[in-house]
Amino acid sequence: GNGVGDVCEEDFDNDTVVDQLDVCPESAEVTLTDFRAYQTVILDPEGDAQIDPNWVVLNQGMEIVQTMNSDPGLAVGYTAFNGVDFEGTFHVNTVTDDDYAGFIFSYQDSASFYVVMWKQTEQTYWQATPFRAVAEPGLQLKVGAGHPAGQVGPLSGTPPDAPCTSQAVKSSTGPGEHLRNALWHTGHTPDHVRLLWKDPRNVGWRDKTSYRWQLAHRPQVGYIR
Repeated sequence: GNGVGDVCEEDFDNDTVVDQLDVCPESAEVTLTDFRAYQTVILDPEGDAQIDPNWVVLNQGMEIVQTMNSDPGLAVGYTAFNGVDFEGTFHVNTVTDDDYAGFIFSYQDSASFYVVMWKQTEQTYWQATPFRAVAEPGLQLKVGAGHPAGQVGPLSGTPPDAPCTSQAVKSSTGPGEHLRNALWHTGHTPDHVRLLWKDPRNVGWRDKTSYRWQLAHRPQVGYIR
């Protein structure tokens, strides 16, 4: 009576992993969250004020930790998705920093992706070239010219183990000082980042705190929640 054949009742994609334990119950190619295979994308390859991100993968690929106060960067998994339900937990394991961190989705390349970021406090970026960039606290959603499919993964700001702003990115230059400042800035930046939504309460993340998040993305109809 539910439209699902008896053979597929508890294992829809017939991959021998029951739907209740399967992170992608409708795809036999993906059964577990696994970041053991990932690519690192350095968003500020010219900057040398800080080191590049250092990612440590734990718990058989289900947990990934950024351990250093670093330049901005991404850790991107290789599994590609179209529509996706993506959820996870952030833990902010610092009492000494207040910068950005978050996660990306619909990643196409280093100049085109959506990103959710979170800043703890207001701060002007310390390099005013090529333009002055001011970060406001609170969750934000930004977007450029998003694409219909992509990978997912975490974002490094500077604090280790922190959460998120959400933005979508379509940069005309890709990694470098323009995209670096555009991602830092809360607002629109022509040819790079467009702000879709910002939490009007300006609530920053808290030290030593875990946050559970859920994302639903249906690129064919432009749905993000």
